[in-house]
Amino acid sequence: MKKASIISIIFMSAALLLAPVCKAKEQQFNAAQVKAMQQIVHDYIVQNPEVLIEASQTLQKQQMNKFADVVKQVQNNIPKYKEQLFTSKGRPVAGNKNGKVMLVEFFDYQCPHCQVMGPVVDKLIKADPDLQVVFIELPIFGEASQYASAAALASMQQGKYYQFHKALTKKGYPITKDDVLHIAQSLGIDTDKLQKDMQSKQVAQQLNTNYKLAKEVGIKPPLGTPAFFVGNLDKNKFRFVPGQVQQQNLQQAIDYVSR
Repeated sequence: MKKASIISIIFMSAALLLAPVCKAKEQQFNAAQVKAMQQIVHDYIVQNPEVLIEASQTLQKQQMNKFADVVKQVQNNIPKYKEQLFTSKGRPVAGNKNGKVMLVEFFDYQCPHCQVMGPVVDKLIKADPDLQVVFIELPIFGEASQYASAAALASMQQGKYYQFHKALTKKGYPITKDDVLHIAQSLGIDTDKLQKDMQSKQVAQQLNTNYKLAKEVGIKPPLGTPAFFVGNLDKNKFRFVPGQVQQQNLQQAIDYVSR
């Protein structure tokens, strides 16, 4: 039998090897046939382990292609949503609040990649006095993330957002409600006022707006947080930079939209 045919049989029979169908409405194979097919697949894999490597490489290639397609789609979506993306209205900002070049980050406080990128973003701010950084809270890792994001947005009322943001990002996963309040207190934030402000319609509306924008622009699996958008509205130039990257990758995007 040709190798291609054997590989096809392996893919078609893998489910039978790993999880036999015992309660299907219409069984295509009896117990003896299932056992025989499992043994054929098992024996072939043992005798030809390189097939597993080939299958893994094929899957990896498919995943990379899917990732590239989604990234391209998000990049293509930017012009349609540029006004919603590249605005600081109602959002926390760091760096130059009047900067023409904007770095917009979607993030979650419990995202390990966001934790890594925190110091990178801070270095970019310190290195470029004209850079405006806009933070878009996108709590996708459950209730604790939602609590932390609501607290961070509420801290804007006390002028402590960026300090609080950096401390929460540094804490990273796992983060609890007690962690959030303890960090706030350590930064001199009035936690009673903070918890009251967290319940405001403004905070709830901002989070809902963030979720909606992320969905519309195309931040979805295999994409997640962090997700960076670099733009210059005056020059109508934009770049999308997904995930955990080197500082130079973001700097290249900043340089591109600045020219």
